[in-house]
Amino acid sequence: MPDDKVFDLIDMSFLATASAKKKEKIRPPKEWIIPANPKYFDIVHAFDETDTINWKQGAGIKKGDTVFMYVAAPVSAVLYKCKVMETDLPYEHENKYITIKALMKIRLQKRYAPDRFTFDTLKEEYGIYAVRGPRGETGDGSLSPPVSSCVRKKETENRPLSPTRTATPVSSCGETAGLIGFADIDIRLYPRC
Repeated sequence: MPDDKVFDLIDMSFLATASAKKKEKIRPPKEWIIPANPKYFDIVHAFDETDTINWKQGAGIKKGDTVFMYVAAPVSAVLYKCKVMETDLPYEHENKYITIKALMKIRLQKRYAPDRFTFDTLKEEYGIYAVRGPRGETGDGSLSPPVSSCVRKKETENRPLSPTRTATPVSSCGETAGLIGFADIDIRLYPRC
């Protein structure tokens, strides 16, 4: 039996028997939408003086992941795309509004205008009705419900995807994925089967 075949069988055996925790450690980078509340932190100006900040780490987020920061009311829009540089930075904070047990260091990759990815746009065009906690991709590359939804035809007609970003991934039902955002945010959204 060729070595490649043996290695493939070992990999399949691991995936069939490993715990979710072990699988999470070796997973490829994921994309997340995370909330940021300007009532408790001046997130609107957080990247004015630096491109790197510490932020509350959500469960499952690890180094190399991408986070899109949704800033709550009165902004109500995705403002930043960031790369997770470090995770599990020790930090203890608790009050009646929030409990923080660990921080992550994130680096700004892109800023978005407040009118670009508004809550209304996320709701009407992508089926995102709330961003109350971190939402990440599932194993098939699509975001977990209710974030995962079809990119409507009018979105691609009205705001074409950038030629540098293609929508080639295919869902389990054979449909081609679209991209959330209007050529800049590259979270893949898959049609529901």
